[in-house]
Amino acid sequence: RIISSTTASATDVDASATTDDSEDEKSKSSARMMMKNSHIIWSWRIGMGLMCLSKRIHSIFILRLFNDAPCMFLFYISVYLFLQSKMKLGCVFFSLAVSIKMNIFLFAPGLLLLLIQCSSSWVGTVGYLSICAGVQLLLGA
Repeated sequence: RIISSTTASATDVDASATTDDSEDEKSKSSARMMMKNSHIIWSWRIGMGLMCLSKRIHSIFILRLFNDAPCMFLFYISVYLFLQSKMKLGCVFFSLAVSIKMNIFLFAPGLLLLLIQCSSSWVGTVGYLSICAGVQLLLGA
């Protein structure tokens, strides 16, 4: 008997066709993803360009940048004053920092614990907190 090596079975043909189909699907899927990503990138570029043209958004962004430095400077002064046991003056500077930017208010729970620890009674703590509130009222008027 002579066995021919050129004949292929039906399962071999089906396997190669399936492999070719899956590679075609992968390439089509990749092409779709690239088109979708390029669309997203162009949408972001157009959106950023429009935002740059908006004076309101631009001024909000710039103001947000410029408020951080003076705000943190006043906060660091208040921390220094608290370390020097000058609680009343520290409360004034803390309240000034809060008046510039409200994110300093996130330090308030720590400040409350410090004021409770340093004052002899709740009356003293309330007195220190009233200094903070008084500064806010003076700045708001």
